[in-house]
Amino acid sequence: TFSIGVGPMTWLMAAEAFTSPYRAKGMSLATFANRFTSGLVALTFLPLSQALGGQAQYFAVYACLTLGTAIWMIRVAPETKGQTLEEIHEKVGMKDFMDQDAEEPAPGSRF
Repeated sequence: TFSIGVGPMTWLMAAEAFTSPYRAKGMSLATFANRFTSGLVALTFLPLSQALGGQAQYFAVYACLTLGTAIWMIRVAPETKGQTLEEIHEKVGMKDFMDQDAEEPAPGSRF
């Protein structure tokens, strides 16, 4: 259910948030954040579920976080189906940012 629910949102949002010259570095950052938070969830499962009084309360906390994320996605994230990256960035007000990044970074540069 994770794969057909909020699971792919990390990759979809990250792929559409970065302009082409910065997409690889942005996806690397998104992958790090995803793996780091997944590790935190795994590391805190036993101590946090015991502190909350059981697994049901632990999963209730994450159910509330998931619900909040779903509400945020519905209200804030724009529909991007059938749109180019340029159209998406223009829609969310990143047109000026895209104009600044029109040229690809020089080979060997950090950004």
